Amino acid sequence: MQSLFYVLDSLGIGAMPDAEAFGDVGVDTFGHIADTVKAMETPNLKKLGMLNLHPTKDMLLAAFGAAIKDVFFVVSVKQKREFCWRFFTFSSTLEEKGEMLLERPVFSFFSKLIMPLFYDKKFLRGRWFEESSLGWTWCWRNLWMQKVKGINRDIPFPVFFRNEVSSAENLVFDPDDMNDFNAFGCYFQNFAAKIVIGKGSYIAPNVGLVTANHVLTDLEQHQPGKDIVLGKNCWIGMNSTVLPGVVLGDHTVVGAGSVVTKSVSVRPWKCSRRQTTVC
Repeated sequence: MQSLFYVLDSLGIGAMPDAEAFGDVGVDTFGHIADTVKAMETPNLKKLGMLNLHPTKDMLLAAFGAAIKDVFFVVSVKQKREFCWRFFTFSSTLEEKGEMLLERPVFSFFSKLIMPLFYDKKFLRGRWFEESSLGWTWCWRNLWMQKVKGINRDIPFPVFFRNEVSSAENLVFDPDDMNDFNAFGCYFQNFAAKIVIGKGSYIAPNVGLVTANHVLTDLEQHQPGKDIVLGKNCWIGMNSTVLPGVVLGDHTVVGAGSVVTKSVSVRPWKCSRRQTTVC
């Protein structure tokens, strides 16, 4: 028989409250190492979510730089040891992003401190911010174009600069669906009426949700707005347009390239394609 014994030594992350009684005042092995090594890599502690046990100045600066770098690029290793740089926010799949970012507690820690200065805190929650860190990636990615350059500046949540949202007040959605505003090419025209997006609904790229059309006899004017309501778990296919007053029932699927002019009742799994509804 063979026996294995594992001895787990203390990490030494600082003195305990009763350290003075045992003569252990000043014990801080991890902190002393961190003060000596300017940029310490601890991948195993990172996976355990313990990287910030001793937030020394040098470690914070190094972690902040690493967090910024992680927002934009990721190296993916392919077969035959081929390395390929991929632009993080566009190339990686949601699964890849989630797996990588879940292992970056420092990135989330800094983002939680900084991003409420630029975005409304009530939107910085839900699955993209709590179950993964992809939501924080969207915040960093959009920060320059949205808050400095001014594209969608008045929108209090991260919106990709290739999208346009007319009014945050006339937009109703769940923070779990923040992904609908971070694809590309979507037009949320809701200055005259509300757009309501049911929880779990997906809006593909290049989709237009239009609540008010132009007056045909005077194109400088708009007709009175009409609300657009998407039910729960709807899917609006790529390059589709939903026109004023349309109400889509739960689980409605709008085929790619559709122009939706009529409402679809609450019947599961219907596909609206150029003004028609087919199974």
